[in-house]
Amino acid sequence: DKNELSGMLPSELGLLRNVDDVQLHANKQLAGTLPTELGELTNLERFWANGMRIKGNIPSEFGKLSNLSDLYLENNSLSGRIPSELGQISNLRDLRLFQNRLVGTLPSELFALSRLEIAY
Repeated sequence: DKNELSGMLPSELGLLRNVDDVQLHANKQLAGTLPTELGELTNLERFWANGMRIKGNIPSEFGKLSNLSDLYLENNSLSGRIPSELGQISNLRDLRLFQNRLVGTLPSELFALSRLEIAY
């Protein structure tokens, strides 16, 4: 369930084109920002990076993750607005963004996703 990974999230994660499940949650020593290169992981179905020390914005490139169903980013230090591009992820079912420093309202594009459950 939990391990002791530390350091920054490497942009090289975006090179793992065939990966469909990334679960980094509860690694409190992993920090930095979410690399925009993660938007290249078009086979990705689950991305769990909750309970870490991630800061900065949610990359708009995440909108290219067409197979993504679960995006868990809660309990970090993310800031800025939620990108409207997340509304392009037609398979998105579970979006968890609470306990961050996000501002603004939920993008209207998210309400078009019929299967989506949001924890904001």
